[in-house]
Amino acid sequence: MDAPSRASQPHNSWAHHYDHVLDASFGPDLHRLTSSTTRLVEQLVAPPTTIVDFGAGTGRLAIPLAHAGYDVTAVDPAPAMLGQLTDKASDVSVHTVNCPMASFRTTRRYALGICVFSVVTHLVDWATLRASCDAAATVLRRGGLFLIDLPDDSVFKSIDIETDDLIRCVTIEPIGKSLYRYREQGILRRHGHTSRYQDTHTLRRWRRRDLTRALGQSGLTLEHDYSNEFAEWGAQYLLFRREE
Repeated sequence: MDAPSRASQPHNSWAHHYDHVLDASFGPDLHRLTSSTTRLVEQLVAPPTTIVDFGAGTGRLAIPLAHAGYDVTAVDPAPAMLGQLTDKASDVSVHTVNCPMASFRTTRRYALGICVFSVVTHLVDWATLRASCDAAATVLRRGGLFLIDLPDDSVFKSIDIETDDLIRCVTIEPIGKSLYRYREQGILRRHGHTSRYQDTHTLRRWRRRDLTRALGQSGLTLEHDYSNEFAEWGAQYLLFRREE
């Protein structure tokens, strides 16, 4: 399986800053989201069953789930993000696979798939969305579950954040029907040093009917809507089940 180009992957160029930037931007709110998501996972499937985390990044969910006793596979197209995950997971086992969601193939079968924290917005065309849904459905057990979030319009707004150690400027602008150009640049001050980073990539705003149709064509049906439990995050949290 060929690894994707480092230069083309969102977050890859500033992976070593990613956790610090998110923590400085969202702080306790992000920790609360992580705790809420892991609690939901524990309600859905019990350890030590298998979980695949698509768009796992630096392991925000994969690592605590592995600590909870799950057998976790972390999939991400950005090698540097997975490198950060591996460094952080020195005391627990997390399987890592460097590839886009659409390209993921394995003979393993999972009880639960996860695709959250706006990962779906990086699937920028219908063919990629469909291929990603097929990949997720294929690696689930029959009757397996798939948790995905669908960001609402508020996620596609520019933001500026300034703290004592971070200046973060995110510009999101429309470039076509449902497509957006995401530009981020930041300055971090840590341990007496100043670092700069920047990132540019494309996002897509998907509608629920499109996501449901794509997953349905892959044999996944809507099981439950957990959006109320995650309302403050500007996203719908939807649980799908693979047909028996």
